[in-house]
Amino acid sequence: MKTSTCFIVGMALLTWTYGITQAAAEYITQDVVNCLPNQIPCSQPPDRSSSGLDVLDGLRAYLPGGIGLNYLADDFLCSNSGAITNIQIWGSYWNDNHLKKNPPLFNLAIFENLPADQDVPYSRPGNVLWNWYGLAVEQPDGRAKEHFYDPKLNKIIGTDHQIWQYDFNIPEDKSFLQEKGKTYWLGVSRSADLLGDGKVDYKDLLSLVCDYPWGFGWKTSSEHFEDSAVFTKLPLTIPSAGNVVPPSAAAWSKLQYPAFHPLAGQDIDLAFAICGTKPVPEPSAIVMLACLCVTVALRYGNTFNTLTILRLREKNSSK
Repeated sequence: MKTSTCFIVGMALLTWTYGITQAAAEYITQDVVNCLPNQIPCSQPPDRSSSGLDVLDGLRAYLPGGIGLNYLADDFLCSNSGAITNIQIWGSYWNDNHLKKNPPLFNLAIFENLPADQDVPYSRPGNVLWNWYGLAVEQPDGRAKEHFYDPKLNKIIGTDHQIWQYDFNIPEDKSFLQEKGKTYWLGVSRSADLLGDGKVDYKDLLSLVCDYPWGFGWKTSSEHFEDSAVFTKLPLTIPSAGNVVPPSAAAWSKLQYPAFHPLAGQDIDLAFAICGTKPVPEPSAIVMLACLCVTVALRYGNTFNTLTILRLREKNSSK
């Protein structure tokens, strides 16, 4: 009787714990699919007020003038270890000139954090830890009357109204594994591959000229973490691949609100959200206890049953 009870209780505990683990795994998956900015800890929502800016990010071209790429990055603190499988950013287009015929291709990267030192008095991206190049899921996300800012020229170059949200759904086998308590940098740049054929050539530049002025701006956030966002200027080589990653020795400059802006001279932070899957929990102590109970029942069950039978025989023979 004792053996059977122990065995049943042990199996029940195992089944219960397995069910909890499976439910947790299903919940985590569901949470990733339905990941919203207000449901995750690592989130800097867009500034939808008139103080918000859109910072030119990606292809930069002026007629007359030069052609190049802006690459922007902002830091964040990892609150939970696990795989980053969804990244969201918000942005707008220079003078609302959104070329919907062009696929929304972006370069993403995760950098290690390089602390401030005597040479550079602010933290900035260090070595590239992960990069990804691909399409985003695009959807409109309200309107706000804001200005468009080019950090290379350090001036406002236009306005915009339509806000766009971009979701990057990253397969887990290609995702970045972040560690709790570490600071990283998220880098983003709108690809110069405007036609979406995997390369940047004169056809892309012709498309840009025909639809000039055009530019994507990463939207600012009123939420702040540590140092300001940064940007670096990259050359544009024709022809070249659409995938672009800044070198580890890239010169990063602080992003600050320009002159004549209400927040002039203050640090800029950018709008993004990050979420992903958490590691499956390790077996708890109660699972180990259940396993021990089952092991004891299987190992000593026969001995218990044999002793019981012998005792019954002794009682019967004494009668």
